[in-house]
Amino acid sequence: MAPSIAVVVASSTNHHPYSPCPLAPTKKEETRSGAGEAEEEALRERNEELERELKKSLEREGEMREELQRTSQRLKAIEEAEERLCEIEAEALDQARAYHIQNRSLMDQLSQAHKLLQATNHTSLLLLGGRGGERIFRLDRPRPPRPDSDNNNNSN
Repeated sequence: MAPSIAVVVASSTNHHPYSPCPLAPTKKEETRSGAGEAEEEALRERNEELERELKKSLEREGEMREELQRTSQRLKAIEEAEERLCEIEAEALDQARAYHIQNRSLMDQLSQAHKLLQATNHTSLLLLGGRGGERIFRLDRPRPPRPDSDNNNNSN
């Protein structure tokens, strides 16, 4: 006797290997294949929808990258402007200090000149014979009129 060989046919359906006719679809399998086509179509639509969403997402990502680049450039410009502003502020502070020193020097010179002028006036008053508390007018200055004395002389 010849050896017997058993052949098992693999199918995409869930058949038991010893079913009567594994190659012929049953009514239950036909219903499943119709439902499988509908399910496959739903999966295709969902896949297309996801692809559209991915495309939109990639476009938004590109726009956001461009916006990020523009913002980065603005930030760089702002940082450079801030650095320049700090330099200008330091220069202004140096100028203000120099101005203050110059102002102080001029005030000291003015004070010394005023003291010298007072000392000169005091010496000239002493030379003219003035005493403490008296006002002596120098000859080169006109004497201001006294309103009270003119009125008294005219009324007599």
